[in-house]
Amino acid sequence: MFSLFLILTGINIFLSSWSVLYGDINFVSDIARDMFLLKEIEQKIVVLIGPRASGYMFHGPLWSYINYPGYVIGNGNPVAVGWYWIFLIILFLVGGFTIAKRLFNKDTALLFVLMTSLYLAFHANSLSNPHGGMFALPFFFFFFVRYIQALNIRFLIIHIAIAAAMVQFQIAIGVPFLILSALFATVFCIRKHKSTHILAYALVPVLLGNFIVFDMRHEFIIAKNAFRHLGTIDSNMTTWSLLIDRARNILTGMEFLRFGPPNGQM
Repeated sequence: MFSLFLILTGINIFLSSWSVLYGDINFVSDIARDMFLLKEIEQKIVVLIGPRASGYMFHGPLWSYINYPGYVIGNGNPVAVGWYWIFLIILFLVGGFTIAKRLFNKDTALLFVLMTSLYLAFHANSLSNPHGGMFALPFFFFFFVRYIQALNIRFLIIHIAIAAAMVQFQIAIGVPFLILSALFATVFCIRKHKSTHILAYALVPVLLGNFIVFDMRHEFIIAKNAFRHLGTIDSNMTTWSLLIDRARNILTGMEFLRFGPPNGQM
């Protein structure tokens, strides 16, 4: 059983490596943008903001910094960064296996790694910041579950740090999960007479301080556009219709391997 799992996972990792084995990656616009951001880090060392998001918003620079070692090792060669993505995928699969096994059981962990490694075979040649949010998600849940089980504030702090990292990776993923986390933790801590643990969320402004500094230096462009985005940019779409559209996507638009003519959605 385990030998078959190793063989199938090895095949999926090989398929993930197909592009870089042939000296290529899927150099779409987002990847080209990320290469420019890596060049900017090389020049400035410290950057406060990452790629632009929809609605004139911005993601954080964390994904760029995580990819920077691959960029340096490869002397700016995008294919070297592609190999670094394979390395990140392997680390994620190992970490995901450990978490799934501890949360559930070994069989669940094996199935999780098999499904995830197959899914990533379709994405591995063009990883971008949303994949960072996906990589962080199992750890986000794991440390929250551990906090609920043990009531140890150390687990809550780690959970909050991972939630902030998810915001840095992809605000559309990180912000809703951070809000849900804070709401649930507030009620849970009050019920368990651990109200002081809620103060751990005071770390959020510190962990997202780059956004605050950037906004203060640029006339609060992110805050203004966030309020614009909540009201929706399209005058023909109300906030309610936007929520209905998001709910429909969650319930019916999730891809299993590939979905739809544009080869799925992330």
